[in-house]
This record gives sequence, C-alpha cells and structure tokens, in this order.
Amino acid sequence: MPCAKPKCEKPLGNPHLACRCGLGFCSEACFVAAWHRKHARQCPNGETIKKEMLEKAGGPQAMTKNGAKFLMAVAVSKVFEAETLEAPKAPNAPEAPEAVEALVNATLLPRVPVEDDTGGNAGALLAECAELRRAREGVEELNSQLQAKVEKLDRDSSDTSERLQRALREVSRLEKQLQEVATAAGSAGDAQQLQAELATLRVEKTDMWRDIAGLRAENNDLKDDL
Repeated sequence: MPCAKPKCEKPLGNPHLACRCGLGFCSEACFVAAWHRKHARQCPNGETIKKEMLEKAGGPQAMTKNGAKFLMAVAVSKVFEAETLEAPKAPNAPEAPEAVEALVNATLLPRVPVEDDTGGNAGALLAECAELRRAREGVEELNSQLQAKVEKLDRDSSDTSERLQRALREVSRLEKQLQEVATAAGSAGDAQQLQAELATLRVEKTDMWRDIAGLRAENNDLKDDL
C-alpha cells in the first residue's frame, strides 16, 4: 500500500505511521505536509485533534513553536502489520488449529502511540517559576518593611539629637547663671535650686546619649539586613 500523501509513491513500511482516521503515511514529514495541505480539513477527527493539540501544548504560543511535535503526539500512531505466518508441521501430522492461532497472536504487535513527555516537564517548570515569583514578592515585601523601619529610626534619631542639643544649651545657660548667683550675696537658695536643675538636665543628657547610641546601633543592623 502506498503512502497517503499526494504525489508520494513510497510503499508503507512495517511499522508505518497512521492517522486516527486510518490513513497510512510513510514518514512524519509526509504526514505533517499532508495535514497542513488538506488532511486537517478532510480528516473526520480533525477538530478533535486540533483541540487536543492546544490542550497538550498549554496555549497558542507553545503551539506556534512546536506545532509539529504536538500534532504527532495526538494524531498519529505507529502501526505494525502482521506478517503471514505458517504453523510448523510435523511430517505426516495433522495441522493443529490451536497452535497456529497461538503463534499468530504472539507475533501480532499492538499499536504503539507516539508519546511526548513535554507536558509533564512544562508543568514542573511552571510550578518552579510560580514558586520563584512568590519568593521574589516576599523578599520585596520584607525589604519594604525594613526600609520603613530604617526611615522611622532616622526620624527618631534626629528628634533625639535635637532634644539633646536643646538640653546642652540649657545646661550651659544654667551653669552660667549658677556662676552669677554664686558670686552674689544672700543667694544661697537660688544656687541650690539651679544646681538641682542642672543635675536633672545632666541625667537627661546622659539618657539621651544612651538613646541615640541605641537607635544608631539598631539603624545599622537594619541597614545591614537591607
């Protein structure tokens, strides 16, 4: 039997390729050429084959790149033709029908579909891409949170620095005022009051220095994380 592709006169081999409709082709190239020429419209299974091709490819873009591969995967099977066999005969022995049938059944090979495993690999790649996308989004969200903390610490550090500067100016003013009071007669009570205020400011100054050091250390840690 010749190949079903027009103008191809090659005989079908054993095995050969067969479309779902039963037409045989001598090669993959002949089937693909016949499919795109007329067979896609003439084949009774044409629309079903096209639908399954699109589902297996996962979308039109993959169909465009590897259309022939998906066409072969869903439309074509390899067909092995059974050869005519004769049961061995013993001299002067009657033919055994059961033995002949068993031998013929053992030599007949089933249709072997052309398989393609790109679907599984594509699914694994898509899952990996989705996982990487989620990881990237998580990193971006964490980076945004850390950046917001750094900005807040910068503001807190700036506010504490301004308070410290005001406290230093107040300490200087009180020290100067204390010296003036100490030189004046009958102002011992005022001097004691100024000394108490000065001691309080010095404690606040020490606390603010400690706060600034802590904020700077935390800010540096966050910047290292970023």
